[in-house]
Amino acid sequence: TAQLFAEATEAAGLPPGVFNLVTGLGPVAGQALAAHEDVDLVSFTGSTAVGRQIGATAGAAVKRVALELGGKSANVILPGADLAKAVNVGIANVMTNSGQTCSAWTRMLVDAERYDEAVELAANAVTKYVVGERV
Repeated sequence: TAQLFAEATEAAGLPPGVFNLVTGLGPVAGQALAAHEDVDLVSFTGSTAVGRQIGATAGAAVKRVALELGGKSANVILPGADLAKAVNVGIANVMTNSGQTCSAWTRMLVDAERYDEAVELAANAVTKYVVGERV
């Protein structure tokens, strides 16, 4: 989606340099961008550990940063909810983008009376996801 946005900004006629998309591995590209003297602002979404590194590198140059780090959103399932649907939607949400989104529902809160059923539903829901190299 970032690539499509970059193409849209170009097609819209934005002058070169208004929006720049740089892809690469974080330890290489990210570190270089955070340290580079011509970069005024570093925006990063990801882990708290990497955010600290970026903040330290950019801070040494008194550079602005925008960090979105390690969100912990709750999936609260109320007693009257359709439990199977809520659990399946919750599992799908946390598995999106390999769980690497700041809005991923990383905690599922269910009333004690429905806990065992929710665990069983969640265990069944995750079986359709394959762990390993991406296709």
